[in-house]
Amino acid sequence: MKTNNLNLTILLVFSLIIISCRSSKQIFEYGSVKPTSSVETIKISNINNLPLCKVQIDGKEYVFLVDTGAPTIIPPTIFHSLNLKSYFEEEVTDTNNGKRKQIFTILPEIKIGNLTFQNIGCVVMDIENPTLKCFGFDGIIGANLLAKMVWQFDYKKNEIRASSEFKYFNQKYDYVIPFEYNNQKTPKINGIVSNKKLTFSLDTGYNGSLSINNNFQYFMNNTPKENFVRNRGANAIGFYGTDEFKDNFILRSDLQLNNFHFINKIVKSGNSTLIGNDFLKNFLFSIDWENKKIYLQTINSEIESLKSFGFSYTFKNNEAYVISKFANQEIPLELNDRILKINNIDLSKLSNEQICQYTINKIDENLNDMEITILRNNKIFTYKLVKKEFIK
Repeated sequence: MKTNNLNLTILLVFSLIIISCRSSKQIFEYGSVKPTSSVETIKISNINNLPLCKVQIDGKEYVFLVDTGAPTIIPPTIFHSLNLKSYFEEEVTDTNNGKRKQIFTILPEIKIGNLTFQNIGCVVMDIENPTLKCFGFDGIIGANLLAKMVWQFDYKKNEIRASSEFKYFNQKYDYVIPFEYNNQKTPKINGIVSNKKLTFSLDTGYNGSLSINNNFQYFMNNTPKENFVRNRGANAIGFYGTDEFKDNFILRSDLQLNNFHFINKIVKSGNSTLIGNDFLKNFLFSIDWENKKIYLQTINSEIESLKSFGFSYTFKNNEAYVISKFANQEIPLELNDRILKINNIDLSKLSNEQICQYTINKIDENLNDMEITILRNNKIFTYKLVKKEFIK
């Protein structure tokens, strides 16, 4: 049985951006690529289920997130250093419905391995969220760039591969799933969870497994009690900030994608309906934008359970705060409790480097029990917690 460990730091870190204006659709059609071989292999690093790779722009090396759930993004430093033209400004929305007006431009050239992409439409954005900055990426290789080729993702080998045609991969596959895509080329897949028809975004910028829109009442009424956990608090980090407090849920259900069934999957509620890397890492998968097909070859297939301490936290003003907890459970913590210490780790006042250390190297990764000290209403409390299997 595969255990889905729910880590203490906020669970959903992803970079889904929704862009729907007509001007953006046109600019994301721009661009071309010069392949040098039938298959180009590019090494990636995987940090907290997020694929990062090196790119070159104007002779300088940068680290970009490979993200099918977002358009291509460059930081303002690149925009200004290359003296790029601002074609227009439009409102951009992140996963938590945070909105900003951003500049849209054309990047003359970006090199990824031996591939040279030219005249790629992109958004100019700075990574404002301190937690996202911890992952160390400068920009995003987005769906509109990726759509110029066929891509294979091999998380087991920490590689991605690009080709002009799927046949050059010589990949065996168990599933072929059709998709459509939106203006920024993010793949959209029809699916069903608990008899509810949904449209999933395939999002390699989402480090969770499966996320569905928060139709709380429906899924509570249509899920066996032993497979449903209510979770109160914040649920996601987006480009512009952290989600607001509300009722969320985690459930176990069968997933249907097109006509294929995936049994007993852990699904979390959110503001978007997503297929992320914790699901995709069980497959060698390829995305063919021209023929609108996703190919999945199974690497790992097990029944999932949910094991957790029942709460999560994030950092604010260099301090740690509880921002979500399982409801109707024997968990003595409350939302907005300030965490002073977990075991012998002092969290009372942290440097930026320590915040990144505990964001990437999760404190609870290998813990089965803990002693936690918190500050609430100017009083200090210490509790002993045990990691439990909430969905078996």
